This record gives sequence, structure tokens and C-alpha cells, in this order.
Amino acid sequence: MLPGAAPLSFDAFARRALTEKFDLCQFEFESQPWRFDRATVKRLRVPLALVAATLGVAVIGMNLHWWKLSRERDALSAQITETLLSAFPKTTTVLDPPAQMQRQLDQLRLAAGELSPNDFLALSSGLSRSMGALPLNGIASLDYHDRKLDVGFKPEVKVDPDFTQRLARNGLSGEVDSNTGKWTIRSRS
Repeated sequence: MLPGAAPLSFDAFARRALTEKFDLCQFEFESQPWRFDRATVKRLRVPLALVAATLGVAVIGMNLHWWKLSRERDALSAQITETLLSAFPKTTTVLDPPAQMQRQLDQLRLAAGELSPNDFLALSSGLSRSMGALPLNGIASLDYHDRKLDVGFKPEVKVDPDFTQRLARNGLSGEVDSNTGKWTIRSRS
């Protein structure tokens, strides 16, 4: 250091560097605005080709996966139809195999004198066993349709949080409709 000279702080250097127009970076390090010219296109050719190849592989892979899943779906559908026709040979037309199988099983249960888990009697019996601390005369309405039981409680009846657990212990599931306040109860099987 020279005698009598005081060192400059880094902040002073930084402030002066910001005001200077002179840039020490040269050639490829020189700061330039983005230009879309031949040189830029030449430099970006490989990355753009990689992006295009990646997108192509992704689209082809998704289509192959979709094709594989559609073949599995068709095979399962054929197997379900075959099972339905072998279990119930009198079935002439097959439109919706799972629904037709369920309908046929329900008819067999009914013919044997069994209740289906989705029947009104089975659902209402499970509901009565699940009432617990709720008053039995607290039910305002019961509506059975589409294999489910809609239960409306009187306004003064507050349903306790354990009600869903008691329903589950009796093989039922229940949920509250937020619009009407009614409980929809279904069989869990």
C-alpha cells in the first residue's frame, strides 16, 4: 500500500461498477440482448431436437399404455360376460353384465327366502341396531330407492359423531347430504 492511501470498501467498488458503461466481459461472456439469429438457432438445434424427441416418446408411450388398458378392459368385459352366461344360461341378451349378474343373484336370494343386504328390511334393521343413544321416535322420514335408505331426523334430534361407527359395525355406511340434511344409508357389501 502507498503511504497515506486509504483502502476503499467493497461497497464503494460495487456502486462505481454499476455506474460504469465499460464491461470487462468479452466475446462469449459479453452480455447481449437475446437475438433470434442463425447462430442462436444453430446452438438451440440439439436441445430443441431433444425436446421434440421427448414429447414424441411421451405421446407414443401414453398411446401404447392406453391401447394396453383398452385391451385389458375388453378382456375383462368378455370374461364377465362369459361368467354371466355360464352361471345363468337362460340369459339371452347381455347389456350390462355386472348389473344383470346382481339382478339374477338378488332373484335367487329372493327365491331362497334370503334378504339381500340392500333390501329395505336389511337396511332398516341395521339402522335400528345402530341408533344407540338416538331416540327411536326421532326419525321424521324414511325413503327407500335405488338400494339405499334416506333417513331424515326431526330438527330437535342431534346425531352424535359415533353414529357412522355404529352403522359400520352393522355392515352399513352412511353420509349426510349437505343440501337436505338427510342421511343416506347403504350396505357396505
